[in-house]
Amino acid sequence: MKPEPLLIGPDGYIYFPLVGEVQAEGLSVAELTDRLIEGLSQYIRHPKVTVNLAKLRTTRVYVLGEVQKPGLYELEKDHHLLDAVGIAGSYTKDAAKKKVFVIRKNSTSAPLRVNLLALMQKGDMSQNVLLNEGDVVYLTANNRIDFSRDILPFVTGAYYINHFEN
Repeated sequence: MKPEPLLIGPDGYIYFPLVGEVQAEGLSVAELTDRLIEGLSQYIRHPKVTVNLAKLRTTRVYVLGEVQKPGLYELEKDHHLLDAVGIAGSYTKDAAKKKVFVIRKNSTSAPLRVNLLALMQKGDMSQNVLLNEGDVVYLTANNRIDFSRDILPFVTGAYYINHFEN
């Protein structure tokens, strides 16, 4: 008979038969196993407990602005800025990598400004900020003029107009 999986609740606790509520949040698998063995030892001699991690907690974040695939994403395992940008298909060529903003859910303070370029070129890991549930990552546009995209179509259009008028 396969045991029923236990889920860690939003408060960080699980309910285990005989033991009752056990804080699981922040514990390693080994630490949680030890707590359960300790609790069961009051009722069972030499209890055998195995804890298997079925699924890691996911964090939902919005990745918007100058990324290939803007949208809402669920991050498993790591919940950092690079994970969010990577899952959104990376930044576009128009992204201002020095001006990335992390907007915290339920925060009234100014958005956190992050320098993605310093992270990538200098390895400044302090820029790879931890993301929380409901955070928004926004990559701004660099507002640079791209000759082939912004100017060439007008020059080409003017050439064709001038060419057909003569």
